[in-house]
Amino acid sequence: MKPSFTFKRLFIALSFICLFSSFFAQPLSAQDTTPDLNALAATQDEKNFTHHIKTPKKLPIFQIDGLSSEDLDQDVMLIHFFAVWCAQCAQEAPSLVKLTKEHKLPIYGINSVIKPDDNPAAYFLASGQPYTKWGKDDSSLLWTAFKLTSTPYSILINKDHKILWTHKGVMTANIINADLLPYVEEARQKAKEMGE
Repeated sequence: MKPSFTFKRLFIALSFICLFSSFFAQPLSAQDTTPDLNALAATQDEKNFTHHIKTPKKLPIFQIDGLSSEDLDQDVMLIHFFAVWCAQCAQEAPSLVKLTKEHKLPIYGINSVIKPDDNPAAYFLASGQPYTKWGKDDSSLLWTAFKLTSTPYSILINKDHKILWTHKGVMTANIINADLLPYVEEARQKAKEMGE
C-alpha cells in the first residue's frame, strides 16, 4: 500500500510541474525583443516596431529637429538614414535624386550620427539633395530604436507608416529596379484600390 501511495504522490507532483512549466515557459523566439522606445523618449506603441522586417510593422511616432512622423503623409515614402561625413551616402545620393525625379518617390532624410563640424549645406551642394524634407536625429533616437550600425539605411513605408521594405547599405541601380520599385508599385496599387 505504501509504495502505491508514494507513486501516486510522485505522479501528481510531476503532473503539476509539467503543467506549471508549459503554462509559464515561453520559447526564446517568442520573447518580446522590441526596444523600449519610452526610455528613448519616443511617444509610440512599441508593439508597432520591429528591427528586422518579416511582416509589415509600423514606424514609431517621432519628432526630431526638422522632421516628424506627421510629415510623412504620402501613399508610399522612403525614409533614408544618412550622415554628412558618410562616403557611401554621398555615392548613393545621385541614385536617390534620380529615384525622386523618375519615379516620383518622396524621400525623407534623417541625418544620423552627427558630428560637431557637419555641414549639410556643403554636403547637399556636392552630392545632390534628394529629400522632400529632412531632419537631424541629434539624440540618435531613431538610430538607437532601429539598432543601426551604419549608414546609409533605407526604409519604405506606406501612408499608414507600415514598414514594407528595408535595405542596409548603398542602393545600386539594380537594387532599386529589381527590389525596391516592385514594393513601391505594389503599395501605390493598394492605395489606389483603397481610394476607389
